[in-house]
Amino acid sequence: MDQRRRMYKTLGCLAGAMTGTASLLAWIDPSPSIPTAALTHEELLSTARSLVFDSVAIQPAQWRTVEVVEGPSMRGPGMALTAGADLNESHFYIDDEGRPSRSSRWDRQVAPSNAPHSIRIEIATDDTEPSPSPAQQHSVQALLDTLNEAVSARRPL
Repeated sequence: MDQRRRMYKTLGCLAGAMTGTASLLAWIDPSPSIPTAALTHEELLSTARSLVFDSVAIQPAQWRTVEVVEGPSMRGPGMALTAGADLNESHFYIDDEGRPSRSSRWDRQVAPSNAPHSIRIEIATDDTEPSPSPAQQHSVQALLDTLNEAVSARRPL
């Protein structure tokens, strides 16, 4: 009987230690947060339309080409997404998750200094993933479709 009681105490302590260790590891786990859900095609088009058209007096004669350039990743906490886009003379910025945003250059219809008739879209890249992700590619396509609509619809015949 004494051996059985000792075995139950040992198994109970073992189970308690394993549970406590698992709880501690779950609490200090440095794994990244759950990724945000990708936007649907309709949500991307709606977002692109609002970025291109909302509160902007588009000057279609000014724009002839669209440049898609790589830019730095903006994963740092508290960084404004469009701050980097303004520094690189970009009109739109696509972050690491594929979310598009607009810079103040588009609001003012200011072209890049080295490309006077180009709309510049900057895609966030980093060393681990140098090429655009599928989410970023979909965002670029939605912006291109909307920009094409904006410039061609308002162009005088």
